[in-house]
Amino acid sequence: MYALGLHFEDDHLKVALVRRHGKEIVIELLRSFFIDANLRPLELLHPILVGKNVRTITALSSQETVFREITLHIRTKRGALSVLPFQAEAVLPFPKEEAFLFPFLEKVGKTTFQARLFAARKKKIEEHLQEWTPLGVDPSFVSGVPQALARWAQFVKKGHIGSCKVLYTSSRERCFALIENGKLLSCQILPPGSLNECERADHFLEQKFPHSSHAPWIKVGSSKNEESAPTLAPFGSYSAKHLQEYAIPLGLSLEALSNDRKSVQWRSGPLVPKHLVRARKKMRWLLTAGSLILAILLGPIGHVALSKQEKALLFGLQELAEILEEVPTTVENEDFSNCLYDLEKEIQQLNRAKKFGTFSPKVSSALAWLGSAPFSPEDLSLQKFRYSIPSTGAIQVELQLELQAETQEIAKQFHSFLKDINGPVDLNREILWVEDPPFYQAQLFLKPI
Repeated sequence: MYALGLHFEDDHLKVALVRRHGKEIVIELLRSFFIDANLRPLELLHPILVGKNVRTITALSSQETVFREITLHIRTKRGALSVLPFQAEAVLPFPKEEAFLFPFLEKVGKTTFQARLFAARKKKIEEHLQEWTPLGVDPSFVSGVPQALARWAQFVKKGHIGSCKVLYTSSRERCFALIENGKLLSCQILPPGSLNECERADHFLEQKFPHSSHAPWIKVGSSKNEESAPTLAPFGSYSAKHLQEYAIPLGLSLEALSNDRKSVQWRSGPLVPKHLVRARKKMRWLLTAGSLILAILLGPIGHVALSKQEKALLFGLQELAEILEEVPTTVENEDFSNCLYDLEKEIQQLNRAKKFGTFSPKVSSALAWLGSAPFSPEDLSLQKFRYSIPSTGAIQVELQLELQAETQEIAKQFHSFLKDINGPVDLNREILWVEDPPFYQAQLFLKPI
C-alpha cells in the first residue's frame, strides 16, 4: 500500500510518497513543485505512480479544524455518543448542523468519559476539495494538519514514549501542537506576525498541561528555526532537515497508511469519492456472486453430510426399537427394578458404541458464541469470519478469525476466552494464533454437538 501526501506550503506544493511493507515504513519520494496554473502533480508523478495502489491524502488547515475536549459524566459509551452532539454545540464556533464531528472517547472513571472532539464545517471541506480540482487531484482521504503533526512526531521519535511540542510555521499557516505518545493533546493557532512563538505557546500549555514544560520543541515547515530544533535521526537517505521540511505531507501519508482508530477522515458520508463508491459497489457484487457460487459448490457436500447424519440417526433409532421390543409388556413388581436396570445398561452401551449421530454447530451458534465474549466492539472487532466444513465429510467445523484489538492485553484475554474448557472449541486440536498488533488471526475447530 502506498500513500501520497500533498500539501500547499508557501508558493510550493510539497508531496511525500510513502510505502508500508508489513510493519516497515519506506519513504519513496519527497519533492516540491512550484505552484502555477499548469501544475498537474499526478501527471508529473505518473511514471513513479503507475502500477501502484496509491491513496492520495490532503489536509484541512489548523484554522479549518476545531479540537476540543469535553468531559461526559455518563456510564456507557453508547450513552456518551448519544449526548455528545448536544454537549459539542456549546463549545463549537459554528452550529452542529453545519459540522462533521469526529469524537474519540476514553473512559476515565466508572461514570466518566473524556471526549477528544475534532470538528470541521462541511462548507470548508467542500471548498478544500474544490481547491484541488484545478490541479487534477481528487483526494481519497482528507485529514488535517493537527493529525499530520501527531503522526509525524510519532514517526520521527520512532515510537519512544514521552511528550514533544511541535511548532509549524509557513506563510499560509502558523500553529503549535502538544503530542504525547502519538496522541494529540492540544493544537492552537498562532496569530500572524507573532514573535517568540515558543514562549507564547509554553505559557498557554503550562496552564493546562503543567508537565509540558519539560517536553522538547521541534520546529517544522518552511519557516522553521533550525538552530532551536532538537537533533533528529535521519531516515534512510533523507536527512533530519528533509524530515522537518516535509513534516506535513509525510505525516499525512502516515495517517492514510495507518487508517486506524486515531485517524480523522473528513471524506465520509456524502463526500466519499465517486471512485471509492464504485469500488465498494463492485466489491459487494463480487461478494454476492462469490457467496452464490460457494453455496452452489457446498450444496452437494452439505447434502452428503446430512445424508450421513440421517443414516446414523435411523440406525440408532432402529437399534433402540429392537431393544424396546425385548422389554416385557408386563412385569411383576419384583422384576421391575431388574428390567429397568437392564434397559438402562443397554441404552448406555448403545450411546457409547453408536450415538444417534453428531451434528455440526450452526453458523448462527458460532457467531452467538463469539458475540458472548466480554469485550466491546471498540476494544475488539471481528474483521473476517470464515466457517467451513472439511471436504472429507467430517462433521467438525473449522473457524478462521481475523480480529483487531485496541491493546495486546485485550487480545490475550480473547485468546484465553478461546481456551475456555466449557466453551465449544475442541481443545484436543491445536489453536493457531498469529499476532501482528493491532491485528490477530486465529484458526480453531469446534466440537460436534
